[in-house]
Amino acid sequence: MIIGLTGLNGSGKGEISNILKEQEFKYFSLSDIIREELIQKRIDINRQNMIEMGNKLRKKFTPEVLAKRILNKLEKGNSYIIDSIRNLGEITILKTLPDFYLVGIIAPLKTRFERIKKRKRD
Repeated sequence: MIIGLTGLNGSGKGEISNILKEQEFKYFSLSDIIREELIQKRIDINRQNMIEMGNKLRKKFTPEVLAKRILNKLEKGNSYIIDSIRNLGEITILKTLPDFYLVGIIAPLKTRFERIKKRKRD
């Protein structure tokens, strides 16, 4: 089974992921692909650079580039969580996988704001 998670920052995707990891799901985030690219190019990892690099990758390749790169990391027989799904191109690619389910996580703005403040990150 592959569960894809989408939702705004602070919506609770991380908490859902933690629960699923306890059930032996392996975790991947499409954002990790962007982080790998930033590390390779020796660019600081921060929110602005993440957004810019994600946009560059999607423009240079295709909107679904991050999902395509994640596919190369999946092994048969395992259950996965794929976090940080952001666009229809990514969904289109991931929907081709057997047993793929997309889950949208929603939380009120005030709740999301409080969660993000607690992270103390950029």
